[in-house]
Order: sequence, then structure tokens, then C-alpha cells
Amino acid sequence: MNNLIKWLPVLALGAFFSCNKYKDSISLSEQGNLGKYGLSRSDTFTIEAATWAEDSIPVSNLNYFLLGQMNDPLFGEAMAGVAANLYPVQPGVVFPTGSRLDSAVLFIPYPPGSNFYGNPATIQQISAYRLKERIKADRAYYSSDKMEKEAQRIGFYRGLVKSSSFDSMRYGKGKILFYPGLRMRLSSDFADILFRAPASATQSRDAFAEYIRGIALVPDERDLNRGEGGVALLDLNPSQLIAVKPRILVYYNDTAQLEYEFGYKTTAANFFKTEARSAALTEQLANPAKAYGEAFAQAMAGCKTHFRLPYLGNLVKNGNVVIHKAELIAVLKDGTAGGYYPAPARLNLGRPFSLNRPRSASIIDFSENPDYGGVLNNNQYRFNITFQMQKTIGQYAANPDYKDPGLLLFIPTDNPVSGSRAVFDTRPGKTRLVLTYTKLND
Repeated sequence: MNNLIKWLPVLALGAFFSCNKYKDSISLSEQGNLGKYGLSRSDTFTIEAATWAEDSIPVSNLNYFLLGQMNDPLFGEAMAGVAANLYPVQPGVVFPTGSRLDSAVLFIPYPPGSNFYGNPATIQQISAYRLKERIKADRAYYSSDKMEKEAQRIGFYRGLVKSSSFDSMRYGKGKILFYPGLRMRLSSDFADILFRAPASATQSRDAFAEYIRGIALVPDERDLNRGEGGVALLDLNPSQLIAVKPRILVYYNDTAQLEYEFGYKTTAANFFKTEARSAALTEQLANPAKAYGEAFAQAMAGCKTHFRLPYLGNLVKNGNVVIHKAELIAVLKDGTAGGYYPAPARLNLGRPFSLNRPRSASIIDFSENPDYGGVLNNNQYRFNITFQMQKTIGQYAANPDYKDPGLLLFIPTDNPVSGSRAVFDTRPGKTRLVLTYTKLND
């Protein structure tokens, strides 16, 4: 029985605990051959919520990358930049002797149907720089890392960072329509660096990446009014289709060009900067041990919601308990999502590495439970966390003084990549834990 107790899921009786005792009995086949026991259900466990500053999160090996600057009315200022290596499309090929350089243009498409976080009508300024150190494929990059760049700008764009219009560009002896994306004319000095690359630098991708050391796209930080600015997605995925392939084209001899492609997932990274401005958010970030009736989460290493279940151990004080199902339902606060500020399509539920440590760790259900959930539906997110609760009850059963670190609700870095934010209604009866369980001594 002790081995069984070790893995029984437990959740606490809250200060406002109530339950309905079903008259029917069931055989909990998922928990083994336990026989017939009474089934109880409760959705009034006490949840204490607060907002934590996000810890360092992965920013490399992503499917898409974020770019832009904004001033969110509820969350404050945020900025996203992109760094990526540059490679020759045809290693070993150089400009013919006697060629005449014309110009260089950068093009990166927006993913079809991708969301935009913020006001798409705001004019933004994006500058390009050379990196001081190339992105290394064998290294994991995090939001706390610094992307050092050269001081001299090599390109500049002023306009919208989200557009649905197709644009024609020179290609060969004619023009083609390029998919909507970021198009930036690069400086003649940088074009000349590419044009004069020695043959030794063009023989391999690694040699060329060391020669150029990559490119950073950085929003020019300006004072934006509340509600101005936004963040778009860029697609660095390689493509065989000319109109959607991210690259730099160097034109020479009027009708010819050489092409250079970016580092895609393994040699590209995002970097972020967020600054909370609203009174409600700054209060919570400064006092994360308190409990609040609303809580916040923001992408781009902004912030996340911490849930405490202070009475979690009470459920086993008078006898062992089997959890049949545990479900956390996180409810969005009315009027906080939509329009320019979409709620994330999916959220992750994890837990701190240890007590009061902000780094997020996965819970068991994330990898083991096909019904884990977390997808936005009807203004809320549902998470099936039965396996995690099974582990937690084992810890309480083994040690009544165990301190549970709680749960963390946060916007995923990838799958999908999105600029988004969420405000949760954490008042009693809104965001809640629903627990179906059996007391073994009944």
C-alpha cells in the first residue's frame, strides 16, 4: 500500500472548500484494481495567483522569429530583434572578374496567416547591423544572452512591419512579385564587403559565417505612445520558391545577382527587451508573494503567472486519496484580449524548478498525457494535470511538511511562436482547479 500511496494524486482542501459526494460508486480502472469507492468532485480549491518576471527562455532553434517595438497599454514597452548567420547560396562562387556592383537588398517574408501583436498601422524603423560574433549551431541561446553588434548601421527600413501587399523586385533580366515581407536596401559599404569577399571565405558556409559574422535586425527604440507599435513574425525557413525565400540579393552588371541565405533555425536567434509600465503589473512584479484577483503573462520573456495551492496537503490529513482527474481551468479576464492584442493560441503549464525559483520546468503531463490541453477555447485554457497531482500527493504522503512550489502558466517560446499576452481572472470561481477523487478510507 505504501508504494501505491507514493503515487496517489492529492489536491488540497481550500479555505472555501466544498464538494459533492456522488452516491454512485466506480471502479477506477486507470488507478489499478482498487475496487469500488465513493467518488467526490470539487472545483473550489483555493488558488493564490501572482505575476512573476519571466526567467531566461530559449530564443534559438525556433520556427519563426519576432521583430518590432510596441507600447502595450496594459503591459508597457516591448522590443524584439533578430540575429542570424549569413551564408552563400552557392559556396565557392564569386563575382566574375571585372564585374560592376549595383546594390544589395534584404528580403524576409512574413509567414502566411501569422498573427500581429499590436497596432499594425504604426510606422517603425528597423536597422541592420553586423554581429560581432556569429551564431553557433551547437549552442543554445537564451533571452538573457546579449547579441553584440557593430556600431555602424548597414541597412535601414522605415515603414510598416506587417504588410499584406506583394512587391516586385528585380530578378535576372526581369521582375517578380515577392510575398509580403520585410524589404530593406543595404548600404553600399556592406554590399561592397560581400562583393569583395575573398575566395577563401566563400568556399564553405562556416568560413563565410566567420567572414561576415552574421546580421542583426533591431528596431530603433523610440518613445511610442500607449497603443502604438507592434511585433510581427519573420520566416527564415529556406525555400525553393523564389518569391518566398528569405535572402540577400547582391545585384551586379545590371541584370545579374548573387544570393545569400540566412541561418534558419539552428543559426538564428531572437533577443527581447520588455519594460512593465502599468501600475497593476509593476505592483505584482515587485510583490510576487502576495495574491491578486488578476494575473499576467506576456511573450518575449515578459512575465508569467504563478499559482499557489496553499492547502494542497489538507486533503490527505484524514486518510489517503486517489485522484481520478485533476483539471486546471485558466480564464481570461473579460475585455483584455482581442483586436490589436490577441490572447495566445496556446499556453504551457509548468512548475518552478524549486520553491520560489522562477525558471520553468515541465510537469509530467506535458510529455506523458495526450490530454494535457492548453489550447484557447471559449475564453479559457484547460489543462489535464492528473499525473502531476499523482506525483504531488506522493510527496505530501511521504512528508506532511513538504512545500509545494506551485504551478507556472506561461506563453510558449515555440509551437507556435507568437507575440501575445494574457490577463487571467484569478478571483474565486473563475480560474479554478477541478478535482475528481476518491477517499480510500470511505
